[in-house]
Amino acid sequence: MKKIIMIVALFVLLLSSYTTASAAALYKDIVDTHPDKAAFDFLVAKGIIVANSASNFGINKDMTRLEAAELFVEALDLDTTKPFEVIVTDLDSDHASYPIIAAVVEKGDYEPR
Repeated sequence: MKKIIMIVALFVLLLSSYTTASAAALYKDIVDTHPDKAAFDFLVAKGIIVANSASNFGINKDMTRLEAAELFVEALDLDTTKPFEVIVTDLDSDHASYPIIAAVVEKGDYEPR
């Protein structure tokens, strides 16, 4: 009987350490109790964002248009290498970020300025 109890205890101990490791915070400022944790889990699972428990995501900071466009490009798997015919008045077509913004504008999910 002692042997069975020890085996069950060892199994429970191993199982509990596994679930603790998998519940690690994605970022310092997105803990398991954060109301948007499920959305961040989804983004990490899809490879749209990369978790880094050693740094802050910046959950309370404003997101720039470029940062939002970068997420759209990743989420929608948009091609940023083709030539674009969209006009973005506050961004020159030779700017390094232009292909990202243009891909999202062309897709129709983003209004240019």
